[in-house]
Order: sequence, then structure tokens, then C-alpha cells
Amino acid sequence: MFEPQLHLVVEPYDTAHSAQVIRLQGEFDKLGLAAVKEELEVAMTRFTGKYLIFDLADLNFINSEGIGFLIGVYTHVSNIGGIFCLVGAKSHVQDVFEALGLWNVIKHPDSIEACYSLT
Repeated sequence: MFEPQLHLVVEPYDTAHSAQVIRLQGEFDKLGLAAVKEELEVAMTRFTGKYLIFDLADLNFINSEGIGFLIGVYTHVSNIGGIFCLVGAKSHVQDVFEALGLWNVIKHPDSIEACYSLT
């Protein structure tokens, strides 16, 4: 049996910026999503701030399962008037988002701090 290779760290809520940062580490595929889906859904539904930021600096792989989940989060955050950002993606992860045209929709500044200037 395979061990899930996705871990997440939900950073303490940043009240100064009304922001929640979630760090994804490992491989965001079906097995990985299953391991952290409940925790991700709780973080997403509790989110009431302005910025929900996913830090992908330690994400090594993403497939359709991960992409689909992130699109759902993007939709939810947008519907409640928040700003969804992805930061720190490695080049091969960026290539996936670029190939799907998602960089035309999802904000992806160079840093967490850069998200705070987005509207």
C-alpha cells in the first residue's frame, strides 16, 4: 500500500493582512488529496478573510485531482469576495497551470507579500 505523499501546513491566521496561508508539500494527486482533503475543506470553509494563499514552493507534483480541488477553492473564495493566490510554484508545476490556461485566471504573484497588494 502506498503512503500519501502530500502534507499541508495551515499557518496561523494573519490578522494584519486578513490572510490565511496554506503550504502544500509533496505530491498533489488522488492519494495525496485523500490524505488531506478533510483538513483542506475545513480550512477553506472557515476562511472569511481577504486572502487565501497556497504556497506551492514544496509541491513536487500536481495532477488533475489537485488542479480540480484548487479550482474549487478558487471558485469558493471568489464567490465570497476573497482573493485566491498561488505562490512559489516550481517550474514544472507552473508549466501545468500554464498549459491549462489557469495562469490567465488564478493570481500567482512572486511572493506571499505580493499577494497583499492584489485586488
